[in-house]
Parts: sequence; structure tokens; C-alpha cells
Amino acid sequence: MAKIYNLNTEIEPLKTLELSEKLRNLSTILKDFPGELIFNLIPNENGESEKNFQKNSVEFLPRLTKEKTLMHVDYDLNVISEEELTENIDEELAKKISKENESLTILISPPEITFYCCGVLVEYLPNFNRNFVSRWPINFEPKPMERYNELLLEHYETEVKFAQVCDHWSKKSERILRNKPESIFRKILWNFLKVHVNNLISCDPEYDVGTGDTVDIRVLTSGAKEYLIELKCLGKCRRLESKEVTSYTDAWARKGARQTIEYLNIRTDAEKGLCVIYDGRDKNGGSYEEILWDTKEKHPKLNHFQFYLESKPASERAN
Repeated sequence: MAKIYNLNTEIEPLKTLELSEKLRNLSTILKDFPGELIFNLIPNENGESEKNFQKNSVEFLPRLTKEKTLMHVDYDLNVISEEELTENIDEELAKKISKENESLTILISPPEITFYCCGVLVEYLPNFNRNFVSRWPINFEPKPMERYNELLLEHYETEVKFAQVCDHWSKKSERILRNKPESIFRKILWNFLKVHVNNLISCDPEYDVGTGDTVDIRVLTSGAKEYLIELKCLGKCRRLESKEVTSYTDAWARKGARQTIEYLNIRTDAEKGLCVIYDGRDKNGGSYEEILWDTKEKHPKLNHFQFYLESKPASERAN
């Protein structure tokens, strides 16, 4: 029986991990949608609120199958407003609406659903209307963040390499990535680390390092160990409002390494800086190469990772 939790919960101060867990239970329903939905609500002290949630959820869930929609709902799943998604509506606007209204904003852009609460990303469902691919392999055990090498490789191999979970290609045959691919990779890695790091205290996307600059992901673990993760994506990327394509080369990756070093110089107590490069350049076309880092792109606490994005089926790769 699928379970969802009542979202009418105390969020001041905002407890992103707790709210995320509630939304993750909602995702178990979305994975099997459409179909007969049976709700086993967790008891809530506010009996009336529980009734409202149960009643509203029947009307609410079918709405998540709509094409490109921005929804603003309260914590009983009453839809306050809803509008068709246009090219002018993006995640920055969704965050702004949720912050201004202190409520839950849902950005539906198939195959993705993104939830924001009070201006903070709290849950991301990357493939809700595709055949579901599990976020964690059967034999994979959560690990402490100190084993970041294994965690990042596991994430790449199981969710990213062949676009198993995240949908990052705009035109796979031409190796053209979607607009703002780093936002896609940030959300999917953030989602993965929340589940797979077993000594986690907090995992924050777009974290302000203290100067107004934001690192893509900041992980805080037991022992007050802090990890700063900066992501860069290389290759051809589709622009949002046109058919034009922008190409990102080594220079973009090197900027990411220098950014991470700047963050480490600001957060001097940080345990590690991780510069993660997702490389969509074509190996056969000659644009892909392993990055050789210069001295100014190295730091005692900085580790670099370069992951190649596959686009060909196994039959072609075997030739």
C-alpha cells in the first residue's frame, strides 16, 4: 500500500529534509500513476486537516500528469493557482513564488516535477512519467561522505552515464544537451546524496558560501565536516528561447575548478572541494579530451572528477 504523509506540517523554521521525506513518499504514488491509488495517511493531531488532505489528494494527483504547468498549492493540497508553463517560467520564478507566499510551488515540466517550499528546493522527481528506474541499486549500501569517490562514481554509473534517471539530452543523436544542464545535474546529484550519505546532517543546493556566491551543493556531515561541490557541464547546449546551440569547452571546466578554490579559501574549515565535470563532448568527433589541470586549478583540498555522458546504444559502442 502506498503511503503519503500529510504535508500540513510545521515548516518554520523550514526543515527541508523532513519535508523532502514527506514528498518522497508522495513520489511512490507518482511512480505507479495512473492506476488505483490507495492512501494510508499517517495520523495527524489535526483530524480535520487529515480529512482535507485525503479529499484533496484525489483531485490533486491527476493534475501532475499535465504538460508543463506551474502550480501553487497549500499544505492541504488545495490548488491556489495554476498556469500553463511557458518559456518565461523557470525554476527561479517557481522559487520566488514559493518564497513570497510561504507555500509549496510545483514546477511540472515532463518528465520532471520539482517542489519548492519557501524559496528552497525540497524534492525533485526526475522521471515521474517514464518507466521508473530505481534511484538505488539493490546491492548498494549508503556510505559516509568521506567516501565521496565511490558515491560520485555510483551516482554517475547508475543515474547519469546513460541518462538512466536524469533526462539531460535535447537531441541525443547530435549530442546536444538541454538548456541549463547544470541545473539538471545539480538536482539529480543533490537527490542522490540525500538518500545515499549515511552520516548526513544537511544537503543544500545552491548554498551561499557567505559572500553572496553560491556553490552548487554543500554537504554537512557528522563531525561538522563540510563538502563543497561545484558542477560544470561541457559540450553543446540548447538555448531556451531559440534553436541556437552554445558550446562549452575546457575553459568552462577550469572556471569551475577556480570557483571551487575560491569557495575553499572562504570556507577555510571545509573538509573538501569537489569539482565535478559532466562531459557531453563527442569522443568520436574529436572534441572530447581528458582535462589536464593547471597549477592555478589545483588545491590541497580540491578533487576533480570528469564523467563522460554516453549517447550511443551498446550495439554501436561495441563496434
